[in-house]
Amino acid sequence: SAPAVACDGRAAPHLFLRRGQVFGFRVSLLCDADLQQNTAAGRTGSVTGDGDGVKTGLQPLFARRPGTLVDAGERHFRCDVIVEDVSWEVGGAALLSARTDNADGTRCEHDGPGLDEEASEADHTPCGAGMDRCQQWASQVTMFDGDGLTVACTIPADTALGVYVVHTHVELFTGQGLALVNTSVANPFRIFVLGNPWSSADTALAFPEPKLLGEYVLAEASVVYSGTAEHWFDRGWQLGQFSQQAVEACFQLLCRIPLRDRKNPVTLSRALGALVNAQDDNGVVSGKWPKGSELEGTHPEAWVGSTEILAEYVRTGEPVKFGQCWVFAGVLATLLRLCGFPARLVTCFQAAHDTAKTRLVEKFFSPDGSVDKSRSKDTVWNWHCWVEAWMSRPDLAPGRGGWQVLDATPQERSAGAMRVGPSSLMSIKHGESTHYDTDYVIGEVNADVRYYQSDEDGQVTLTKVDTKRVGSLLLTKAPFSTDAQDITSTYKFPEGSAEERASLLRKEVSMDRMRAVEGDVSFSTCVPQRRTMGEPLDIAVNCTPTVQQDRTVTVTVTVHHTGHGGHRGEELLVLRAKNKRCPTVIRCVLDPERYMTKAAQLRGYRYEFSVFAHVYETGQTFADSLIVVPEPAKLRIVMAHDGFEPTALKQGQAYKLRAIMANPHQNQTVCEGLLRVTAEGLMAPVVTEVRAFGPGSGMDVEFEVVPLESGVFSMAAGFSAGNLLGACKPLILTVQPASQQAGGFAGQYE
Repeated sequence: SAPAVACDGRAAPHLFLRRGQVFGFRVSLLCDADLQQNTAAGRTGSVTGDGDGVKTGLQPLFARRPGTLVDAGERHFRCDVIVEDVSWEVGGAALLSARTDNADGTRCEHDGPGLDEEASEADHTPCGAGMDRCQQWASQVTMFDGDGLTVACTIPADTALGVYVVHTHVELFTGQGLALVNTSVANPFRIFVLGNPWSSADTALAFPEPKLLGEYVLAEASVVYSGTAEHWFDRGWQLGQFSQQAVEACFQLLCRIPLRDRKNPVTLSRALGALVNAQDDNGVVSGKWPKGSELEGTHPEAWVGSTEILAEYVRTGEPVKFGQCWVFAGVLATLLRLCGFPARLVTCFQAAHDTAKTRLVEKFFSPDGSVDKSRSKDTVWNWHCWVEAWMSRPDLAPGRGGWQVLDATPQERSAGAMRVGPSSLMSIKHGESTHYDTDYVIGEVNADVRYYQSDEDGQVTLTKVDTKRVGSLLLTKAPFSTDAQDITSTYKFPEGSAEERASLLRKEVSMDRMRAVEGDVSFSTCVPQRRTMGEPLDIAVNCTPTVQQDRTVTVTVTVHHTGHGGHRGEELLVLRAKNKRCPTVIRCVLDPERYMTKAAQLRGYRYEFSVFAHVYETGQTFADSLIVVPEPAKLRIVMAHDGFEPTALKQGQAYKLRAIMANPHQNQTVCEGLLRVTAEGLMAPVVTEVRAFGPGSGMDVEFEVVPLESGVFSMAAGFSAGNLLGACKPLILTVQPASQQAGGFAGQYE
């Protein structure tokens, strides 16, 4: 059985239920005094339609005729239960009009259109027409006494996800058939029907390990991994799927998706992926801003969770500025978990953007060693974030259900909309071209990178094929932990294995697979160690001869700002090391004064080191590029009284916390900025302005937390200014019940 959805009053007035569950409600009959009082108040009224899902004209109410006594043992009743899709207001359909006769409530007749009946276009818009056959809603009166009825209603295990309105109306009769109660409609109430991965009856979403659903459905916090495969770093992301803001945003978005598409998790997740970005349909997040200018919005690096974004979207009705891949992924994961999909964030390091879907990335270099932008259309992102969601795939071959890739980042069109997936992980691993967009994802995680050198006559030579660069590491958050879990093996076979080569080359491509020219000098590039913002950034180029003869090399390293998607910006440094005898190691160092600028902050502090080498004696050439990303400045959350990270907290007690961060600039003042701190279910979000602070000083902001509930919570924090970004590692806090004494151990998952 599925646990109750705990929204802590944040998501009223919805009643949250899952597919396949039975819910009950009480219908009370008013006494004479109640009737007279409500009649005087103008609340009574009759049904304006025939009971088959037609809206009522007045506020509904059950009323008993004056002076009439009702004996449940001698009277009969008729109870109609009507369930309407909330998108009625935009043309939805009535899903159930169930009639139960007799006092024992043993017979139920369906008078209205069920989901398996095709509604006529005169009655309903295409939102409720032409749907696949599915199970029926059902209702039953389980108890009847003189004061009212208790009704049980069963939600089909394959019903469409979304919000529904439940109406009832009752008529009571004497043995002679005389009506004792006016036909009137009870006050309607809303139910938000979610997927039920705990139930085997919900075959579309049923998850094989229910214990893990506490992480993949119910947990309101996750982790985003960024940086490089060699030197990655993590930061918290608050999903907040059960917050009022998330529920309202999800409700609005679901109303824009046809009912038939909300029944099928494949079509529903696909529609949500398109609605998260603003590219085509005024979706939630905008990912575009003018390069090289001031941001008229929030920098993507500044967000620490989905709730603030969804709240702004609900408030304004306009796309929120701005997002990049992890923001799109975080918002999509929030919506999917709320709907009942098991979902998790995934980061792919060295993710290819294979525009032609050939499973190849081609980089062309001019005779002088610079990148030929006119021919190099493909890019390799230093890291890219998307979502995996669990669902069945009856549209594919057996065994292709399970985890599916969904990407809401607006980079490629799929059936006319900016979205990717759902793409089966099993299909991706085996190199199968299936629905949806698997060829694109295969290229993202496993494309070969080919480097070409053109001469003065325009002739092109293949100088290098890198079969291991793309998809070098894929990470997700381990269940019930802040540790990273390596899931690279779920996307592809071991690099260089026969299975990996066979799956990649399974698709025929119209590409000349020429062999790379081999030379007698071995070149390699590397980033020596992890760097934090404010430290010099550097790479090393190793040149080692494989023969006994003398070899002389000239190495050119060019450093550019680069966008998250691999698009180059301003040139920062050019290093030329001429006539170096091999073996040799060439180091290129970029000082912080060169890269910690406001223009860099707009691009996100990513730097591409492009390497071109030439061997004087043989004419051999070598080209490569590395992305270097400094780790954001370290932001810490500590207790105000002792400067240590928070220990176990106690429910109902006030705590003073401080957000602290040092200025990593040696000669610059950090501009005014914003601090964001959030912990879903634990505290209201903190968004506060921070004054500028100079070299040798830092930020120190105090705020208060009063835990209202016990449990385990995750806190995320971030700082953004014109010339500095700061991030906090995920902080886990354990709040003990008020009856227990808070201890001195650090918060952790249990």
